[in-house]
Amino acid sequence: MEIKLNKKIYGAKGALDNLDENFVEFLPKKRNYKEFFNSYNQNFYDISDNDHRYFISSSLEYVGDYKNPKQVQIEDLQDQIQNKLEQIDSVEQEHPFFPNNIIIAPDIYRTRAESAVEDIGRADYLGLHFLYSGKKRKIQDKSIYTSLKGQLNPLGKSDEEFLIFLPISTISRIPTGPPIEDKNQVWIPFIDVNIYGRYSNTGTFEETQEVTERGLSNRI
Repeated sequence: MEIKLNKKIYGAKGALDNLDENFVEFLPKKRNYKEFFNSYNQNFYDISDNDHRYFISSSLEYVGDYKNPKQVQIEDLQDQIQNKLEQIDSVEQEHPFFPNNIIIAPDIYRTRAESAVEDIGRADYLGLHFLYSGKKRKIQDKSIYTSLKGQLNPLGKSDEEFLIFLPISTISRIPTGPPIEDKNQVWIPFIDVNIYGRYSNTGTFEETQEVTERGLSNRI
């Protein structure tokens, strides 16, 4: 029996064009990022804290100015809240019992109002206070009182008739606003008064009252 064998011969150029010179069987399998994240998600809770931190820090270092969308949303909401608070604080407040734009004095001066005027600028509850946006504001200079009296007293009442005399215990419980040291500081924006002292700690009412009443008793 005769068997015919055929042999195909390529030239140099033909060999390059027709023969596969790559051994694909020995090449590493091509991977993609989806496989990484699938594996990462499947093993998420088995990965150590340090490895998680490494992934986070490496990613943030690569991205640079990345900002978490949730953090952006939180900051936006905080800005909205702050704007609303500023709007609220910009509205004139009212004391539940006393109207704004009156001048109050301790009732020990009821029969000697001139002494209250003379005591302007002294200890906490001596002298006079201007009630503005629901807060008492210490009058620090006599010229300020004279100016306010002229604006708020069209009928020309005497000091005894014009001033509102209150017990020290009542004055002490009225929220405190910024003192008035100059005529230009009287009609300031309500927000400046409403937020005054919000983030500071003052002495308790009992401590303040004790010091004040002791000072008053020494003057009577």
